[in-house]
Amino acid sequence: MSEKNILITGHPGVGKTTLVYHLYQQLSNFRIAGFFTREIREKGIRKGFHISTFDGHTRTLAHKDFSFPHRVGSYGINLQALEEIISTLETQNPLPDIWLIDEIGKMESLSSRFRRFIEQLLDGSEPVTATVSISAAGWIEQIRQRTDTQLFQVNESNRDYLYLKIADLLKQIINEKNQK
Repeated sequence: MSEKNILITGHPGVGKTTLVYHLYQQLSNFRIAGFFTREIREKGIRKGFHISTFDGHTRTLAHKDFSFPHRVGSYGINLQALEEIISTLETQNPLPDIWLIDEIGKMESLSSRFRRFIEQLLDGSEPVTATVSISAAGWIEQIRQRTDTQLFQVNESNRDYLYLKIADLLKQIINEKNQK
């Protein structure tokens, strides 16, 4: 199968991160590596984002109170925290069966190390499933246009079952890879 990578897009808040978490649970028989993001909320107001690997490393990626020079909207971006997470992922041994990445977005793409890491994963032999910004431009749009990817859009009508379809597809991709 030439399209071993799966990209999941959708509007903010539609359930992309939840879908990644459901995939993680559904594919628990496989070795999975990657990361997911979670909102930091204070009194019901989003203040920032944590980034966590599936094996428990967590850092604060962005926060409204950060005064870092890199910003996306009102959020200061902690590129060092992101690159610490990438460093832990680069040393995966053995390699995972599946990479789950939440997300390839504006904040993350500020890091050249992150961009190189994602390109290496997409070019590698293990399948990558990643959420990707719906408003893509520049490098993110190049990722979305790759010929070795399948793009799924999550929305309110499919978000409760789309992870099952993607999990089945990933199992098929891994089985085909293992038969070679």
